[in-house]
This record gives sequence, C-alpha cells and structure tokens, in this order.
Amino acid sequence: MPLNRSFVRVETWGDWIRARDTFRRWASGEVIDRAQDAIYDEMVKAKDELVQHIRSGDLPLAPLTEKYEEYKERHGLDPRILIATGQYINSFDVRRVGTRTWELRPYGSHGDIYNEELGQLLEYGSSTMPPRPHWVYVKEKLPSAIRRRLQDEFRDMIRR
Repeated sequence: MPLNRSFVRVETWGDWIRARDTFRRWASGEVIDRAQDAIYDEMVKAKDELVQHIRSGDLPLAPLTEKYEEYKERHGLDPRILIATGQYINSFDVRRVGTRTWELRPYGSHGDIYNEELGQLLEYGSSTMPPRPHWVYVKEKLPSAIRRRLQDEFRDMIRR
C-alpha cells in the first residue's frame, strides 16, 4: 500500500474473475465471495476505527495553534483536531473501484478543495501547518487485519 496518499487502496493479486468462476464450479463461488466480503468488512472496520480515533482525540497529532483554536471558537467550530465541521471525516468511505480493488478515502469536496486533497494537506502538512498523520494508522494496521480475517474465513470453510 502506498504511503504517499491520503487514502488506502487494497488490491488483490491474480485473476479474481477466473478464480471465482473456477470456485463456482467447486463451491458455488463461496470462497471468492467470502474473501471479497471479508476484505470489504475489514476496510469498513478500519474506517470506523479511524473516525473513532479522530473523534476521541487519541491519535498522536500536533496540537492546534492558539490562533486557530481562537478562530474555531469564534466561528463555533468543533475544537477537536481534524474535525472543525465534521465534513471531512464524514466523507470517509469504502468503495470498490475495480474487480479486485477497494479504496478507503475521503470522497467529495468542501468548498474549493477536494476532500482527498485536504487529506493530503492534513496528513503531510504545509509550510504553515504541521503534519497530522492519521491515514498512516490505517495503512499500518489494515494489511495484517485483512490477512487474519482471510485466514479465519478459509479455515472456517475448510472445517465444514
């Protein structure tokens, strides 16, 4: 998974369409369907955990400047880091973008900026704002979560 983006893409290798057709003859496609469902489920869990960590403020992020804290207070914005209006974190979604690719990313836009661009700005910072890496949390955790989930799914199918 690339670490230079403000989103997470999970791609599976191999010809999943051919594999699904082969397994359909063997097990009505259950193996492929369960694997795809498991990947999607783990990505949704990762999204929910990321949102929860942002809302609870327990990610190790650089604090807001006093000036920006005052601005947020004057304008009635949420005082928590990465939230302000809540629009950015509410735009996180998991979508299938190919036969074997899913993406967890911020979708849509906020004013003149796309949420994905905003995510990059927040993740890596700028000349006037320190980086607030929050996607790295998902990128570090998701591969092993998917691997464990697929192992569990396959074990369960073999036992039956």
